[in-house]
Order: sequence, then C-alpha cells, then structure tokens
Amino acid sequence: MIDPNTLLSLSDREYYSGYVEALKYGLIDMADFFTFLDKNKENIKNKDIHTLTKIISTCCNAKARIVAEDEKEKGKRALLNLGHTFAHSLEKETNYSELLKHGEAVALGIILALKFSIKLGYCIESDLKKVSSHFEYLNIKTDLAQIEFSWNRENIIKNMYSDKKTINNHLVFILLNGIGKSFISRNIKDNLLSEFFNEIL
Repeated sequence: MIDPNTLLSLSDREYYSGYVEALKYGLIDMADFFTFLDKNKENIKNKDIHTLTKIISTCCNAKARIVAEDEKEKGKRALLNLGHTFAHSLEKETNYSELLKHGEAVALGIILALKFSIKLGYCIESDLKKVSSHFEYLNIKTDLAQIEFSWNRENIIKNMYSDKKTINNHLVFILLNGIGKSFISRNIKDNLLSEFFNEIL
C-alpha cells in the first residue's frame, strides 16, 4: 500500500531526495515522463497529491516492467542504476554523512553521467541543460562545488572500483544518448575517466 499523503510529512530535503529516484525513470527510457515532470514542476514543488499519485504509479509500473524483463539482473535492469556509479562513490567519499543524502548524491550522479556522456559524444549540451534546469528549479544541487567538501578526484575514482556494481574490475556506467535513451557501458578506459574528473574538479 502507498499513501502519497505520507510525503507531506517529509522535510523538503527528504522529499526531493526521494523525487530524484522518480525522475530517473524519465531519463532511462521514458522521455514523455520527463516532459510530464518538467511541465508539472510547480505542482511537484507544491506537493500536489494528484501529481504525486501519478508520478508514483508511473514509477511503480516502470520498475515492474524493467524487473520483469530482467528478473535475474543480467542486462536491462542495470539501467535502474543510472547515476549510481558516481553517487555511491560520492557518498563513500563523504563517509555517508548528512552532508549528502542518497537522492542528492544520485542527482549529482545523473548530472555527472550526462556530462560524461557529452564528453564521450553520446548526447548533447541541451539534454544536460534540461535536466540541470529542472533540478535547479526544485533547489536540487547540480554541481559538486555546491557541496562544502574538499573533493579528491583520485579517491572518487578509487571508490568506484570498490562498488558492488563493478564487474571483473570493470566499471559499469549507465550513460545516455539523450533524455529517455540510456544504455549500459562496460568498456570505459581509465584515462577517459581521469580526464573527465580533471576537467570538472
């Protein structure tokens, strides 16, 4: 059972931390859903129950569909980890403190996945701008510089290799060809990741 009214009891920070996991589905393979969320961002900010109920229903159906297609997590189900390869590393770097809640880390991870996808030539700046603008409207941080922490790029990369999603010491990234067009990448060379972090940090 899901009672959307429970969301009204949350602080804004907890509310938006959870919301990021909902928005993720719009980026994975439902561009129309992202468009809906963007058109209704004022309702989302105002915690409109009708809008929240539609969001919850859509996400439950989306997760059920993806899991049913890949029950044993051999392929497509990995797309649910969009943003998480980066996010888990950021959380570990901040020692899982209140400095960064999981959803906040995922939001930053999604932005990093988009930026990395742009660097590799998979998507374009306008995709990043749409997602960044959406997060910014809801006061969700989109830049590591907005977190009061001394980030260490070497540690961030090292943390990635200790993540449970790593396969045979190869990093698994969920990247994007655009909004609603995510894909699994298992062959990113270390030097490209190092170059990326040198550019953004």
